[in-house]
Amino acid sequence: MKFPTINTLQDACEAIQGTSEFRMYDRDGFVFIKYHNTSRCTFPDPESASSDREKELFLIRRECRGIGFEKKTGKVATRKFHKFFNLNENPETSADKIDWTRKFVVLDKIDGSLISPVVSKEKVIYTTMAGITEFSSKVSSFAKYCEPFGIDYNAFCVKCMNEGITPLFEWYSHDTVVVIKYPRDMLTLIGMRFTVSGKYIPYQEMVELADAYNIPVVHAWLDAPKNPEELISTIRQKEGVEGYVICFDDGEMYKCKTNYYVRSHDFNQNYIRERYILSNFLDQNLDDIISLIDNDALLRQKLQSLNDSLKKGIDSRVQDVKKCLAGQSSLYDPTTCLLSDSLSNKEFVDDVVITDTLVKFLKENFVKNLTNTNKDKFYRYLSANPTAVLHPYWFNDKTGVLERKDKNRQVYAKQRKDKADKKKKNK
Repeated sequence: MKFPTINTLQDACEAIQGTSEFRMYDRDGFVFIKYHNTSRCTFPDPESASSDREKELFLIRRECRGIGFEKKTGKVATRKFHKFFNLNENPETSADKIDWTRKFVVLDKIDGSLISPVVSKEKVIYTTMAGITEFSSKVSSFAKYCEPFGIDYNAFCVKCMNEGITPLFEWYSHDTVVVIKYPRDMLTLIGMRFTVSGKYIPYQEMVELADAYNIPVVHAWLDAPKNPEELISTIRQKEGVEGYVICFDDGEMYKCKTNYYVRSHDFNQNYIRERYILSNFLDQNLDDIISLIDNDALLRQKLQSLNDSLKKGIDSRVQDVKKCLAGQSSLYDPTTCLLSDSLSNKEFVDDVVITDTLVKFLKENFVKNLTNTNKDKFYRYLSANPTAVLHPYWFNDKTGVLERKDKNRQVYAKQRKDKADKKKKNK
């Protein structure tokens, strides 16, 4: 897999031009780019591009997930993992389309926060997907704490960055538990890649480089099955872990979650509730949920369409609130005006702040108590039509469970036939 060369901020800006999902964070002399509320249009399949240049821009867009640049020079300063997907999350990542004859390693998927360093004035700063945040000082303190024990994160990071390499870590602690609980705070090396070219360093080479500084490295499942069907089935049945990342030597990667992790999210692909879908959409987890549906490709497609429709509604309402804040219109509905009023006294308001406020409002006022009335208000406010988007599926108003209309007709037809046959036989 070939990754795009990225030298400056301008490369990234061109790739995300015209999109609404990406945000720039200007922090302490660096600019970071991160995405929010993705749809199928956010990361188009590079192979669908109409030209070589468009393909390159599609690939660069997939790098805009926490990538950082020096504000003064525009040079790329840190490069996190490219956007990669769950197995079966979309047609591009369908398991039967992957070339499994290539060499790959299966790594633990750690349930934490992705961290990469930047170096400023000879000081290592640890950044998250949103750049320099409250986690930065926590990770820095942890790295300093480890030095007397011979674990030298800072020296390792300086060496890597001086050689044009970004080391990638996963930070997990009792303060940042998502689903999986770990016994102690830890900063684990999970990847290394060249900052400009994007090329990944193979796992075994990464282990050797980290060993000189006693840096803990993500565990590899050395005896993992090589047959893809057996591998996926075995991963699904694992207990107590989130899942695994299948990493090919050329840098291509796929996530595969366990049934244990799925159960922790209270998910059953044969019994999907409307409240569950809407809650996960607002929490930006719906893509992960969709990838867990392995018995119905059409359902995955329809739920992705619903995700896209709702996201479009969110984006539209964010723009309405912005216009309302700017005093450009007094024609908006009471909800939009209410949101605008709640933000009017804040010193700084951007799309991220508005989106967060809107999502919180939708959760508290509609989804938390999802009566039929609140459900209709939710969809109406986001200009979404789930009946049209999901057809032939629908959410049963009485049970709130997703059903398929044509399957129900088949069941009822069989029941009628069986009843008629039984009546005929009794005669």
